[in-house]
Amino acid sequence: MSPVENPDADAQAAALFDRLIRADSRRQTVFELPGLRLCVRSHIADWPIHRMEGGHSIVIGDVFERNLRYRAPPELGPFGQNDGQHICRTLSARFWGRYLAMGVDAARGPWLMRDPSGAFPVYLWTLGPVVIVSNTLASDLLAIAGGPPVIDWARMAILVADPVQMGIISPLRHVTMPVPGVLKHWTGKADEIGDGFKDEPVWSPTEAASRCETEPAKLAEIVESCLTLWGKGHQRVSLDLSGGLDSAIVLGALSKRPDGPIVHCLNINFSSAGDERPYARAAAARWSAPVTEALVEPEDLDYLQALTGPRHPRPLLYGMDVLMDRLSCEAATAAGASLALTGQGGDAMFMQPATVFIAADYLKCRGFDRHFLELVAVAARRLNRSVWSILRDIARPPAKTAHGDADLASIAGPALQPVLGTSFDHPWQVEARGLAPGKRFQIDMLVNCQIFHAPTRTAQHFRLCHPLLSQPIVEACLSLPLWVLSPDIRDRGLARDLFAPLLPDVIRLRRSKGNTTNFYNRTITAHLGTLRPFLLDGQLVAHGLIDRDTLDALLDPHCLLLRNVHGLIARLVTLEIWAAGWA
Repeated sequence: MSPVENPDADAQAAALFDRLIRADSRRQTVFELPGLRLCVRSHIADWPIHRMEGGHSIVIGDVFERNLRYRAPPELGPFGQNDGQHICRTLSARFWGRYLAMGVDAARGPWLMRDPSGAFPVYLWTLGPVVIVSNTLASDLLAIAGGPPVIDWARMAILVADPVQMGIISPLRHVTMPVPGVLKHWTGKADEIGDGFKDEPVWSPTEAASRCETEPAKLAEIVESCLTLWGKGHQRVSLDLSGGLDSAIVLGALSKRPDGPIVHCLNINFSSAGDERPYARAAAARWSAPVTEALVEPEDLDYLQALTGPRHPRPLLYGMDVLMDRLSCEAATAAGASLALTGQGGDAMFMQPATVFIAADYLKCRGFDRHFLELVAVAARRLNRSVWSILRDIARPPAKTAHGDADLASIAGPALQPVLGTSFDHPWQVEARGLAPGKRFQIDMLVNCQIFHAPTRTAQHFRLCHPLLSQPIVEACLSLPLWVLSPDIRDRGLARDLFAPLLPDVIRLRRSKGNTTNFYNRTITAHLGTLRPFLLDGQLVAHGLIDRDTLDALLDPHCLLLRNVHGLIARLVTLEIWAAGWA
């Protein structure tokens, strides 16, 4: 991508593009205009490619008609005019899916937009007046471009302080990840502060949350329609069936249609984390779906195996469990599946967490009445707190805590300490500041869900999809008040009622939720002999983000028994593995 009005930059981009094509015979040119050239490798050439009317724009990826409920045809249109903003607004309103739209605007030159769900991975690597747009940074691409980008340690400090940012920020210098649903016009004027793009928001969660409330009963229809479309064209799909509510809903919505694909399920049972197999078996039996069970022990999961894998433009917090990722990939291979599904995102969209925000939103929107007091009582029971403490938090909400807990602060090096008192907000969170606190909380969770769209092993070999994060489902759930999504003592109460016909009673009536915290705690302890020197002699310590002496004390086995810091250590391991690949 290069600015049209700069012939030298366009010539530089054309030369780089030609070298890419010649370097790998599997690359195919699929689109070429002054200012914009696009090629794909043959192993992903089966991604649908949609050409827009007029030939000045292209969409690569899965695109579905919003109202007609079928996959969009190869030719999209009519869009009426060759204008990037008009095209992107039409795309986000009439279609949904997992895609990247690109084109050359008649007035302002090259543009792109990542689909509003964020499911299509996109990285922008700025090289002077030229920008490389890719779903990964392949080794030959790095060589042709003059070598790999270097680590930006200021960005790394942000990721250490706030792991949510791993789904949003690449710690590589001059590499950025576009915000989903934002139209980006390439200006060719990048510097150390800006990425060279002019951004125009086209879609946002706040806009979705501010729309007219979706009829609650329509939510089931929307979910089932999305699952039907994801399944079209696939004879066999695989599903990570955890035993929980969300993956059971995905299984039911996909299996209820007689013309749907065959669903092969995988249940991974984590030792010492509670036995989820009876729930997964019940869900699979409800639809006569084959299910494979895998029992894993903490000793089986070696995080450092990720060092032998490919390096990625961003750290993989989701995908750090290389054992689960491998088992999912192997199960999909054995089943002959062309699509791999999960239930990720259901907690955020259907509202699983217990929170005072449900009652707080009701009070703000409906006022003080009997139902408000009922919601306060529900919050008190679910949080195991007094009614008076719930009312106090509603009247005086606790201030948003700065990123960086006490344990992280205790091991922070000089390069990390200035970051710990800073709050890092995604553009979605900034725009949501005027919403009710519960909706802001739900959008916070949606931002966190961006970590699931990671280049894991399963995502590389199969079209890994998290269907509950599909744009129509996100929009419907954001438009519904929290007290509708979670109306009583049951978490995700609306979803339990709407999808009751798809669920076995043992899952629909279940009140507990599977928890793997103990398993991952034991994993850190079991592998401390190798993880300890890896962290103490690693890049985070060398660049002053982590203090070696205090980290050494924290990694003492006796200290780990007394302090619940395993999540923090896993985060550091994730970032250290990533840094080792790029340092």
